[in-house]
Amino acid sequence: MKYLWIVMVMALLVGAPAVVGAGEAREEGVAAAGGKGTAAAGVRWYTFEEGFSRGQREGKKIFLNFYADWCQYCQVMEEKTFRDNAVAAYLNDHYIPIQVDSDRQPKIAEQYRVEGLPATFFIASDGTSIGSQPGYIPPEVMLPLLRFIHTDSYRKMDFETFRERP
Repeated sequence: MKYLWIVMVMALLVGAPAVVGAGEAREEGVAAAGGKGTAAAGVRWYTFEEGFSRGQREGKKIFLNFYADWCQYCQVMEEKTFRDNAVAAYLNDHYIPIQVDSDRQPKIAEQYRVEGLPATFFIASDGTSIGSQPGYIPPEVMLPLLRFIHTDSYRKMDFETFRERP
């Protein structure tokens, strides 16, 4: 993959294993048909189909997150990262956020070769892959990562260089 280095750098910075844990039910999101998401004040999640259609129509990059109710790190990411006001606002303003329950939509998870959860993919509006990040991503890493991808800085530099800039 052309941007494999982005995955390797991010994995070194924030890689965390997915573990099995007892899950709580999530609140229904805006796009309940494709999965579950945060309440209205957080990320406005779209279904897989609606999100890709909207991304192409609006020319926005897609933020694709795979989760499962039993996944402990998915719950932590939901509570800490996706409920962080700055992260939610940036996602809502600059991306089309899609959340997919890998247990309820296994064919989509297979299509993206999801092997552990949570799993995050960055996709161009035309559907081409930009890069992916496995595992939990804390808000203090997620926000610069969102900016890195949104501004197309990944085309010019690595993530570490981007984070060191003033």
